[in-house]
This record gives sequence, C-alpha cells and structure tokens, in this order.
Amino acid sequence: MTEANRNISYQEEAIRVLMAHLSSYTGSEVIIKDTLNDLGLHYDADSAAIYEKSTDGNLLLSTYTWMHPERETSIPPKKTLPIELIRIWENKYRNEGAFVLDKSEEWNNENPYLPIIAPLFFNGGIVSLLCIENPHINSEHLTLATVVGNALYGRILHMRSMAQEARLKHELMAERESILQLYTYLESMTRDIEDFFVVDLLLENSTPIKVRGILQKNEERRTHDYKLTWDAYINKHVFPEDRDMLRQKTNLEYVKQSLCTSNEHTIRFRIISEGNIKNLQVIYARLMGDNPNLIGFGFRCIDDIIRSEQEQKAKLNQAYSIVEKSLQEIALLNKQLTENLQIISDAGYGIWRIYTNEAGRKAMVASEAFQKILGIEDYNLSPEDLYVFFHERLADDRNDIEQVEYKTMHSGKIVSNTHAWRHPTKGIIHLMTGGSVHKLSDGKAIISGYCTDVTEQIRSKERAYLTINSLAHSFIFINYITLEEGSFLSTEYDSHISDNFRNILKTGRLDNAINYFLQNIVAEEFRQVMSDFTETSTLNRRMAHTHLIINQYKDKRGIWYEWQYLVADRFSDGRINHLIWTVRQIEDEKMAEFRKQQIINDNIAANKAKTRFLQNMSHEIRTPLNAMFGFSQLLGLPDGTWSIEEKEQFNTNIRNSYNMMDMLVGDIMDIADSEHGNYRVNIAKVSVNSICRNSLMSVEYRKTAAVNLYFTTEVPDDYLIMTDGRRVQQVLINYLTNACKHTSKGEIHLHCSLTEYPGKICFSVADTGTGVPADKAELIFKRFIKLNQFDQGSGLGLNICQLIADKLGGQVFLDKNYSNGARFVFLLELQPKQEYQNENQ
Repeated sequence: MTEANRNISYQEEAIRVLMAHLSSYTGSEVIIKDTLNDLGLHYDADSAAIYEKSTDGNLLLSTYTWMHPERETSIPPKKTLPIELIRIWENKYRNEGAFVLDKSEEWNNENPYLPIIAPLFFNGGIVSLLCIENPHINSEHLTLATVVGNALYGRILHMRSMAQEARLKHELMAERESILQLYTYLESMTRDIEDFFVVDLLLENSTPIKVRGILQKNEERRTHDYKLTWDAYINKHVFPEDRDMLRQKTNLEYVKQSLCTSNEHTIRFRIISEGNIKNLQVIYARLMGDNPNLIGFGFRCIDDIIRSEQEQKAKLNQAYSIVEKSLQEIALLNKQLTENLQIISDAGYGIWRIYTNEAGRKAMVASEAFQKILGIEDYNLSPEDLYVFFHERLADDRNDIEQVEYKTMHSGKIVSNTHAWRHPTKGIIHLMTGGSVHKLSDGKAIISGYCTDVTEQIRSKERAYLTINSLAHSFIFINYITLEEGSFLSTEYDSHISDNFRNILKTGRLDNAINYFLQNIVAEEFRQVMSDFTETSTLNRRMAHTHLIINQYKDKRGIWYEWQYLVADRFSDGRINHLIWTVRQIEDEKMAEFRKQQIINDNIAANKAKTRFLQNMSHEIRTPLNAMFGFSQLLGLPDGTWSIEEKEQFNTNIRNSYNMMDMLVGDIMDIADSEHGNYRVNIAKVSVNSICRNSLMSVEYRKTAAVNLYFTTEVPDDYLIMTDGRRVQQVLINYLTNACKHTSKGEIHLHCSLTEYPGKICFSVADTGTGVPADKAELIFKRFIKLNQFDQGSGLGLNICQLIADKLGGQVFLDKNYSNGARFVFLLELQPKQEYQNENQ
C-alpha cells in the first residue's frame, strides 16, 4: 500500500470513529464531549466548542468544549461572540437554511489559522454554532464539520427534551404518589376512614380534593371549595357546642402550626345524625417526602371506641381498689428490685440466680448470655446440675467461694469477686461476679447476680506491664532528677553502656554530669545545641506548657542518641519539682528514616522523569508522523507538480522520518524487554569497519551543514569480531545522534582503535559541541535523563547503550579528560564472555 493510500485510510478511519460516536444517541454528555475531542484531534486544532444563542442575541459558549490536552499555547475558546458578527453571518447565509462553513476574516484578523465555523440556521436566524479553532491539518474536509455540528446540536436538543419530559413525568407521578401515600398513611392508623380530603399548603386559596374510597373506586375525585364545604358541613351536622372548637382546629394556619411538631394530629367532635349524637374523629397528616406541602384529612366514626373507652374506664376503676391494696407490698420490694436492676444494668452480660430448692439442694438458673460466657449454651443442664458444673470448674478454692456465698445469703450484703474458671474450650478465663440477696418470708434466701468475662482486661494489664518493662529497658539509663537540689538518682538498664556514660552517672550532681557530657561525649557540631537544651535554669520556662521535651544528637563516634526530659511532678505554683531524664540510642531508627527518605526521593525523581518522558513521547512520535504525512501529501499531487529530484528528496525525507520513528519505538521496546528479562543478543562474526560506516550513513541527514562528520579506523576492512553487530551499531548510532543534536558547528569524529585499550576494541565518538557538565556526568546513562528538557529525544538512548554494553560484556562511559566538547567511549572484549555466547538461541 502506498503512503498516499495509507493517508486516505487514516482519514477514512477518523471519519468512521466520529460517525460511530454520532450514531449512538444515548443522551450522555460524555459522548458529546468525546466527539468534540475526536473532532479536534482529527483537525489537530487548538480547541473545539459549541455556542448557543442567548436571550440578548449573542452567541454564548456552552458547557460542551474541548481544549488540546498537550498544547500549552492553545488559545481557549471565546466566551461570547458579538451580535454584530452574528448579524453579518445571518445576512450572508440567510437563504442557506442549514449549516454553512466559513473561514472568514471577520472572525479574527490577527489569528494565523482561521477557524472553521458551522452556523445552524432556523427561521432565517442563527441558533447555534460549531467552532474549530486553529485547525492545522485536513482543513479541506469541511463537509465533516457540517455533519458533526448538525448531529451534535441535534443530540443536545434531544437530550434536553428528554430531560424536560422526564422532569414533568416525575412531578406528575410525585403528586399522585404523595396523595396515595397520604391515604395509605392515614389508613395504616385506622381502617375505617369515611372521607378523605387533600389540601396544598403552597396555594393561598387552596381548593381541596375530596376523595371517597380513593383505592377502591379507581381514584374517583370531586373538587370542593374548602371553606364553604367545611362551614356548611359544620353548621348542618356538628354538635353546636363543638362547632367553634372544630373550626379553630381545622383552620389551615392552625393545621400548619400543629404539623410543625408532629406529622399527624387528631380531633374528636360530635355530630347529629338522624336525631342521634354520633362521635367522629378527624385525622390530618402529611409526609416529609417529595411533596411535604400536601395535607390529607381523614374522617371516621369512633362510637365503638368511645364505648370501649368507657368500659375500660369502668374496669380500671374497679381494678384500682384491688391494685391499691398491693401497692404497699410492691413498695417494700421496689428498693431491692431497683438495686438488682442496677446491678444487672451495670453488668451488661450474664445474669444468674442461686437458690435452695424444695429438696434442700442448691440450684442455679442463668440467662442465655451467662451460658454463652461459660460456653454451655448447648448443654441443657438442669438448675441443680448447672450449680454443680459451675462450682466444680472454678480454678480457685471452691470451699472458700461457697463460704462467701453462705455469708452473702445470711448477711444480705452485695459481694463482688473475680474468679478463675476453666472454660470447656478456651481454657482458663477470668470471671467477675457480684450479686445481692433477697430473703423470702419462709426464711430462705435467693442470691441474684451478674457475671462478666474480664479475661481480656486482666491479660491487657499483664501485657501493659510487660510493655512498660520492655520500654524501660530500651533506654541506656533513666535518671530521677530533683531540679532545685540539682541532684539525681540513676538506674542503669543497658549492660553494654559505655564508660563515658558510666562516668556521667558517677558524678552525682546534675551540673557536673551535663558538663562531662558536653566536653567528652557529644559531637562538636551538636555541642551548642545540646548546651542550650540541657540548661537547667531555663527548664521551668521552656516546660511551662508541656511535660516532655526531646532532642537528638550525635556522639563523637557519629552514633545517634535521644535525650528526653519528662516532668514527674510540679509544685503548686507550677514550678518543676522532679524530672525524669532518659537517654537511648536511635542509630537504627535514623538509618531506617534515612533509607526511607532516600527511597521516597528516588521514587519522586523517577516519577518526574517518567512524566517528562511521557510528555516528550507525544512530540517525538508526532514529528516523524507529520513529516511522513506531509511529504506523502506532496507526492500525491498531480504529475508534473514536482521534479524527479524533488520527489526523490521527498522519499528520502519520508524514509528518514520512518527510521527516526522506528528507532524511537525500538528504544521503548528494548526498555520493555529488559524489564521483563526478554532482552537478547545474537552473537556472530561481523566486520568492524562496516558497522562504523553504516552507523555514519544512518545519521548523515541529522547533522547541520557546518559540521564535518567523518570516520577513522586502525583496523583493516577484513577485521572480524564475535559480537552482535546490530546492537553495536545501535550504540554507535545513539552516540552519533546525541553528537548531532548538541553540535551546531565543528566536527563529529567516529574512531575505531585496538591500541588505546589493549586487549579490547574501542569505539569512540568525539564532538566539538556543548559538552556535558561535570556534575551531570554520572546521571546521563540513567533512564529518562535529558540534560536539556527542551531538546528533542526520549531520554532513553544512553540508557539503552548501557544495557547493550552490559549484555555484550563491554563498557560505555564519558571520557572526562576530553575538553573540546564531549567524547563517548564503547569498549568490547576481543574474546566474548561465555555467558552471552549462546543467547541467540
């Protein structure tokens, strides 16, 4: 396939992608923005946007915009287009009736790339506009913008109409659902609602909807004037003494106020029906949902309820005399019951009771929680067996515990103890039990109590003790200072304490100990800092609002330590009475902190380098692609446009761009192969001079006219070595490419030598360019590193040279003794190492 055909296929594919987006009318904004994105990238534009006409006649920028993601110089779309420009277009294209493309000077005379605009006309006026700012390529495919603009605006109108339709449906359904919910809510409180009203609080003169049997009669509704209907109803039916009260409590303002504190409210009143007095109840309520302003009124007859209440009241009065007689006895037990309930509430776990049964045996009943604590919920033990089982598994002395129970039964005192108990599956656990006694009239006693598992608390205390003890032993010594006396008591914990620290402890006086420390232990660079920190005369001021101060230092051996002052107690006026002074070694912590920070710094640097690499890749790939595309377009012009020499030059430029892109992709693949362990070399006999000459020819087009590029050699043309010729040539091309980029005039010299490094063959590339700064010499062979971030290149070339040299058993380095520019060296052993001789398999 020719380059021209490939270019046409690329354009057709771009159009197919755009049309695929346009054909998916899902109503999603993401699809519209994605289409703008593809459209802008297709034209290689700065931005693309949709404008819509506002009420004042201007075209305003909509929410659908796209900016080129990698072009920092992109000009953002204008926020508004003036009405004068719109009128010019309307007069110019008034009879077109559809999208019309324009690249008129009236848009912006100062813009070097005129935009593509596609206005949409309706009834002779512009209603919307698609704008593609600064298109760089494919500008002749203007019909595409017409199709895309028409479809995009159609999609936007479709989305808006669908959203408006959905919103109206939702509002209608919400009102209907709210009425049904109100009726259901009222019906849930009573099943015999006779009448149902709905009132909207938002309406000043709200007209209620009177609904009878809303669920049974297919939502049959009748509209009434609320005030007239209700007044007529009250005057005709309501008992005279209840009329004013009912009017007041069904007034809308009273209803609103009542429903502020509760979602429903009830009123009882009487009516006269067929000469008889009938009791009714009105219930009004609202739901705090989608429509909280709808209030439902429900009416029902409560004659049966009134009669039932009267009967209940009579029964209660009859029972009152009976209950009153029992109150004194209940009052006597109330205190003991309250105490028991408090114990149960405090326990929060298992409840138990011990009593003596009719046969004179001890028995025990327990709650489900208590049985779960003991792990016996599935044992189904009788009260007598439970008592025996519980006491037999006590790890403490059973006789002592039963003696305590006996004394508790007869003294009536509350007893709390902690016992060790053998759990069926957990082993020894610790139970805290407590209880109180209730004596019966027959002289027997019942112990009611609680039980909770405190095993974890006891074990936590043990762990805390071990932790504190272990922490104390992490210090070299701990001193207890009496500040005003200037004395201290010392405890030495580290058996390997140095003689210098022992001498501190021997001084006995705090000021002597600090002076010895400053003169004999602390490193010179920390002496002044530690002198200020250890100064005792300023401690009350420095520790006025804190109980702990810490400082770290190095001793004369370079080992890190930490010095702490901790306030033990103070005088009533806040002055320090006693201090705890500790010293511990933190060398391992400092080293770990240093390594961690180093890893963080390395990761940050690597991420920055990768980011720069990814930013460069777009430009590096687009440059040869644009060159191939442009020269292919030129070759596609009619015969006779270009001479044979010009066409040959175009073909040469296309091949060079292809080679440049192929080398870039090859570098990336080499890095990927090396990271996955798939990088291979193929060892064979190759001609040294042929490799050098081919490398020189590959980069000839990269140098400027003012640079002399040449090759010299000390070996004959028939000299062969065992190596991977393609990889050696890759190193030389990378060396020469770097030299071309950094040398604007002078010379670039490729040389092959057998004498410079005896036993090795030496390839060197020397130039008269800008050279490499001394502080960057160690970095240039690392991945993604570029001396100048604005230079062309991926930052992979020299790193790949290092990779190839390692695979071939050679070396690559910068000659630091060369001062006229830069000289890069590649050395290979004349006898290849055994480990890569067979890697071509």
